[in-house]
Amino acid sequence: MLWVEDVEVWDMNNPVRGPDDRAWVREIVREKMFDRLIGNIDRNQGNLHYDRDWCLILIDHSRAFVGDTDPRKYQEFKFVDLQLWAKMKVLDLETLKPELGEWVSTGMMRAMLQRRDQMADQIDEMARTRGGNIWLR
Repeated sequence: MLWVEDVEVWDMNNPVRGPDDRAWVREIVREKMFDRLIGNIDRNQGNLHYDRDWCLILIDHSRAFVGDTDPRKYQEFKFVDLQLWAKMKVLDLETLKPELGEWVSTGMMRAMLQRRDQMADQIDEMARTRGGNIWLR
């Protein structure tokens, strides 16, 4: 468990954005991509915090790393963070097992990779229909 000092809870009723809109959008896109990858179906405003530098702090992953691969259960993302996507694309069981194997079953890791592959299909479709407009660099 990690502890982070001086954070604020993000409030959907009074949403704030950092001083750099592009950087804030990147934080939100990364959150949605990461949650889809790990299968977090319980993201809500109570577990979205941000620090003084406007970096999102994601807490409460107790309902993540599940076997469910239904993409309709996860938040939609309309843009793709190119750096994060490059790292997600190279994941496989051989790289995941040493890092997660103590806590996450092989079946759950396979589901994670299946969600990643579904994301790839979605990203391909987004690129076909919107061109380069989807990439955050």
